[in-house]
Amino acid sequence: MPSNPMEQLPTSRILLVEEDDIRSDSLLASLQKAGAVVSGPVRSVGAALLTLRTERISAVIFAASLERGLGAEELGAILAEQHMPSLVIDWSPMCSPKTRIAGEQLAWPFSHLTFIAAVYRVVTEMPAELAG
Repeated sequence: MPSNPMEQLPTSRILLVEEDDIRSDSLLASLQKAGAVVSGPVRSVGAALLTLRTERISAVIFAASLERGLGAEELGAILAEQHMPSLVIDWSPMCSPKTRIAGEQLAWPFSHLTFIAAVYRVVTEMPAELAG
């Protein structure tokens, strides 16, 4: 891993899907501070599907609560079909994310550095066990 874990991200476009304003603002700020190019945040699965159809996206960061709603199966199918890396975040501190969307998973609580390291692994498609 490079000394600056985000040095490859500026050429990647990350779609941020999060319905909560405070959480999405925090994640967006962390990504931008690290130099990432971010599409969104978008607030729904429908908006995520539209973005995936109209923009060139390299990876998706997705709230687990949205994954359980309408359109989630279609979103999972598109991500799988396009071999698009994803990071699913579960904000529930009592359980780890168990979702239908394949990809890296991150459960709250986590630090800014943990989040950025997970994003780096997702964008570079490096398995967590190899990166740590």
